[in-house]
Amino acid sequence: MQMNKKKILNTVFKKYAFGYILMGLSLIFFLGTSMLASTYIARQYRNATERMIQINDLHNAVNDLSEDINMAYSFLSMDGIDQYPQMKSDVEHHLENTRLQLNEKYIRELADLNSIIETYICRSDLLIADIESYIQNSKNISHDKLSGEYDYVQEAYSYVGDCFQNVYSAKYGQLSSTENALKHVQQTINLFLIVFILVIVVVCALYLVAMIKDVIYSIKTLQSGVNSMEENIAEAKPITLKSSDEFENLADAYNSMLGIIQTQMQKIAQDADMKERLSEAEKKNLQIYSDLQKNNLDFLQSRINPHFLFNTLNMISAQTRLEHAEKSAELIELTASYLRYNLDNIKKTVTLEKEVQNLKDYIAIQEYRYGERFSYELLVNCNCLDQSIPCMVLQPLVENSIQHGIGMMVKGGVIRVSAYREDERVILEIMDNGIGASQERIDEIVRNLKENTSSSTHIGIRNIYQRLRLYYKDDIMLTMKNADPGLVITISLPYIRNSQL
Repeated sequence: MQMNKKKILNTVFKKYAFGYILMGLSLIFFLGTSMLASTYIARQYRNATERMIQINDLHNAVNDLSEDINMAYSFLSMDGIDQYPQMKSDVEHHLENTRLQLNEKYIRELADLNSIIETYICRSDLLIADIESYIQNSKNISHDKLSGEYDYVQEAYSYVGDCFQNVYSAKYGQLSSTENALKHVQQTINLFLIVFILVIVVVCALYLVAMIKDVIYSIKTLQSGVNSMEENIAEAKPITLKSSDEFENLADAYNSMLGIIQTQMQKIAQDADMKERLSEAEKKNLQIYSDLQKNNLDFLQSRINPHFLFNTLNMISAQTRLEHAEKSAELIELTASYLRYNLDNIKKTVTLEKEVQNLKDYIAIQEYRYGERFSYELLVNCNCLDQSIPCMVLQPLVENSIQHGIGMMVKGGVIRVSAYREDERVILEIMDNGIGASQERIDEIVRNLKENTSSSTHIGIRNIYQRLRLYYKDDIMLTMKNADPGLVITISLPYIRNSQL
């Protein structure tokens, strides 16, 4: 079946046209880059020139302000005093422009100039105010004081002049550096554009050569496919051609035709060996049926032994009560109840309440064995008794606390089992005051649990952890820590209400 592929370059004509369009766009990019580079260089030079003009305007404004101060002082003229605010405003305006230059790039000479001009303005303000008071015959202002302030102002003005010379020197040096940098940028851009044009020419030439080679390759590939079909149509291979043009359409048509012919030939061959495959399938079905019957027999056989065991334990319990051995009868009944719970529920999920009841039977059996060497505490909140949980989770953990924690203690051993709800999670906690374990050993146990690494010890904990992971789909958290003394195992489970309630 012919496949029509909707692509931009889906014909030989479009592929050649794309090459010429690429060359045209490259020329447009070349012209645009040249214009942008020229604009950038001109703007940089203009900005540098404007900064020099701003410094010169500030210089002129300061000179005008100095002449106004000299006129006000020398002639005690009110005209000089009246013109002073305007002159000062002009200086401050141009001074603000130089501050903007400092924000763009810090220049020490320009920063010094700003500081000395600000000092010069402050001293000038005091001098003008005293001249005005002196003209108004103020007794607080003497001619000597006025002369001293004028000398301070002139001294500041001389510093301003020196700073302007330093700024001009720095600016001229900066302007020269800018010109050199801009020339270097212009040369770099010109070199880049020349290299870019050469690269584009080479790329376009290589593209056209590749197009010609692609056409020749497509023709040879089609010819080779047709020749292979003529030699042996059953073993002929489809033509792989990804040219995205008319040649690929021809290859798709060839592959479609070849596929139809080979499919018909395969159907003929398949009909020939259909009976043989049906015979083999019947043999496999008979073998599966035989295995199923054997499994059923094994299952029925496995149920006979536990049933016999329970009947025997009940018979022994009844006999011990007749012989007035009440403790032995009670122990046998507890053992029978414990075994029946395990065998009946080992592949089921139960409620936490049943787990706790089974744990009580186990604890009662252990109390017969250990007497008063240990004590047990069960702290189970009623709001989590309906939690759905796999069978045999609590008992192996308590057994682990006895074997590895308090088994060697003569007295004073304590095992506490807690269960409570926290929001939508159920927390199980088993604590003992035994010998505990080192932090390195705890880390190793937890790591082996999470990596499911086999170990000859702590098989019960690993079995519990893996069953909980499977049942709760990895939404569990198991932690172990020292209780100093003893060990605390904490398991966090999602709250799931048992559906059998």
